[in-house]
Amino acid sequence: MKLLHLLLGSIASVFSSETQHYTEDARMAHDLVAHSKVVINCSPKKIWPYILDQKDWKMGLSLVHHAGEKGQLGEILAAIDRRHPQEPVFFVKNIEMIPNRRRTMKLYEASAGPLLGYAILTLTKQHTDKTLVTYDVYGERLLPLDTASEMTPDAFSKLQEASYKDNNERFDKELEALKNLVEGKV
Repeated sequence: MKLLHLLLGSIASVFSSETQHYTEDARMAHDLVAHSKVVINCSPKKIWPYILDQKDWKMGLSLVHHAGEKGQLGEILAAIDRRHPQEPVFFVKNIEMIPNRRRTMKLYEASAGPLLGYAILTLTKQHTDKTLVTYDVYGERLLPLDTASEMTPDAFSKLQEASYKDNNERFDKELEALKNLVEGKV
C-alpha cells in the first residue's frame, strides 16, 4: 500500500510545473495492469448499485462526485487521498455505462492533462443467481526524469513486479469485500 501511495504521489510531480521531454531510450513507463475476479451469489442487478457507489468496498483513494450526472455516462469523480482531501490525485470519468453489465472508467491527471489509463468492471451472469465480477485495470505512468535516470533496469523491474503484486492483491481483496457486502457476510 505504501508503494502504491508513493507511485500515485509521484504522478502529479511528473506533469506539474513544466513539460518533461523523454527520448525512447530514456522513457521509463511504469505499467499498472491488474486483473481480478470473483463470483458473487446473486444477480447482476443486485450488484450494480455497488459498482456505481464503491465507498463501502473499495480501498485506497476515495472517489467523490466532481461533475456530471451521478452514476451516468460522463460523470467525473475526483480520486481523493483522505489525508489531503482538497487536492484530487487524479480524475475518473465514466466513459461506458451498460447497466448491470459493464462500467468503464478513464483515469486522467488532475490537471485535466495526461491519460493515466482505464479501469473496467464487468458483470457476467453465470448460473441462476450467480455473477462473475471482473475488474481489469490498464494504466501507465511515466517516472520523473530524475528518478528514471537514476534507476537501474533491475530496480525498475523490481518496482514493476512489486506494483503488480500489490495492485492485484488489493483488487482481489476489494472484490472479496464486494462479495461479502452484497451477500450480507459483513
